[in-house]
Amino acid sequence: MEKDYLDLLELQTMLKESIEEAFPERFWVKAEISSLSPRANGHCYLSLVQSDKGKVLAECKAMIWKWNYLQLKDYFKQETSQELKAGLTVLVHVKVSYSELYGISLFIESESAI
Repeated sequence: MEKDYLDLLELQTMLKESIEEAFPERFWVKAEISSLSPRANGHCYLSLVQSDKGKVLAECKAMIWKWNYLQLKDYFKQETSQELKAGLTVLVHVKVSYSELYGISLFIESESAI
């Protein structure tokens, strides 16, 4: 008997494959950092948003792997004379990723201030 439904993992796997096929390249994305959480393991987790008149229109999780975070943080401070922090609008070079457990995330590879 053939089932007439998808298991959750099957659906998530299909989404992952579709998203990775649709977004094989890296993109520059302009967004505001709404939260930034450096971790003891060296990685940095962020939430990026786009707002209009105080209303959030879009939001996405993002992360910077530890091997990029210190370099990017130092570069940002050198170029802008300020710390990387929530409330700043940045231009980030990202790779779109999808996890069956965590959904869509953006992996930040480089950035600049706007």
